[in-house]
Amino acid sequence: MLLRAVFSRLPLHFASRMVLRSSISALSTIARDRPRALLCSTILVQDGSLVHELPVMVRRANDLLLQDEKGQRTSSRSKMAKKSKSGGRRGPSRRIDIETDEGTAILFGSDLDFLNEANVEQLLAGLESCYTPKGVFSLLETIIVEEINSMVAVQALRKIIELENSPRNGNRASPTSNRELVLGQVVEMIVGTQDSDTLIEALDLLTRDTISPPVNPLRDRLCDEVASRIADNEMNVAQIVEAVRIMTKFRNLEYQEVVDSLWVGLAAKESEVSAEDLVPLFRSLYSFKKSRRFVHAVLDRRLDRHLRLLSGRQIADILNTLANAAIESPETLRLANRWAAAKANTVNEQDLLDLVRTWTVTRNVDPAVEKMMETHVQARQGKTRAKEVQLPSMHEYFRSACSVLLGSWVRWFRI
Repeated sequence: MLLRAVFSRLPLHFASRMVLRSSISALSTIARDRPRALLCSTILVQDGSLVHELPVMVRRANDLLLQDEKGQRTSSRSKMAKKSKSGGRRGPSRRIDIETDEGTAILFGSDLDFLNEANVEQLLAGLESCYTPKGVFSLLETIIVEEINSMVAVQALRKIIELENSPRNGNRASPTSNRELVLGQVVEMIVGTQDSDTLIEALDLLTRDTISPPVNPLRDRLCDEVASRIADNEMNVAQIVEAVRIMTKFRNLEYQEVVDSLWVGLAAKESEVSAEDLVPLFRSLYSFKKSRRFVHAVLDRRLDRHLRLLSGRQIADILNTLANAAIESPETLRLANRWAAAKANTVNEQDLLDLVRTWTVTRNVDPAVEKMMETHVQARQGKTRAKEVQLPSMHEYFRSACSVLLGSWVRWFRI
């Protein structure tokens, strides 16, 4: 089960304390011809003294991922490649296995010509020569789906959406009858790729789809595949952040449930979160609803770990992000104040100004901050340029948040 992957991939201190709840509910089936591959459930996670009730996605019994002897995924993902090998107008299909660093790539086709780079270029050139969605559909219908690699499939999806959104497309409000069928085949080809970046690129393209309803099988298929790969620890931190950003743009409660389930990827990748990952991760925090508290705790632990490596600008960006999203963050603020205490004698001019603006907004008053400000002001007493640059920001901070130092500020700078 997908849930088993969640247990096996999480850090030991999480996985050993999980309790699976019995309630499992299907995601909505509005505007669908078939049910979703994933079901929504919840688990309890004890994290220190806190217990979190968190959503997870569970694969349906008839769509379980097979495991080989090494515990790696095998191909239940690419069912579209199992079409009949006879009766096609291009003759019987043949299978080619190509060994790569990431595993075995399985290609299907009626002949070997489609593997030539020149033919791929011809397909891409053919797509560029299409000026209407109908033209793209007609081109794709002449090609066996197995012969379209993921790169061509993504470009086809991009071209269709661009043309449908073009003001010159007179049929924009009336999509062709074969649109859903062809796009479904294109999406299945994309889902079969080993490259998760390609998968995320295709998901991002669907945010520009103005023809399909807000909840549709194309988004369902890609969202489910992304969630499955994240749960199986197959995406890195940057890819998880991008997936969260894209799904949030769908602005639909159903896809919000998928976003909330992506905490499993961050929990599994917690030890891999670097200092450079922290600002993008904190910016994505507002996208989580039910799992926000848990994700925030994970980020605070990594912030604590990388605190000495961060600049004042990064600390300010993190605090501003939380303030703009109205997210209460006492632990994050405590860590920021600890950073200020450690950097009191070494903070540079621009970092300090970024922090002062943030502290003014958050009304952050802390002895470490006061000491840092006092040290900085004393070191720059009488420096004309420092006065001109810092005066407005620092005076506003002292006036609104730190009145204890206002008198000293006035005396030092003779305001």
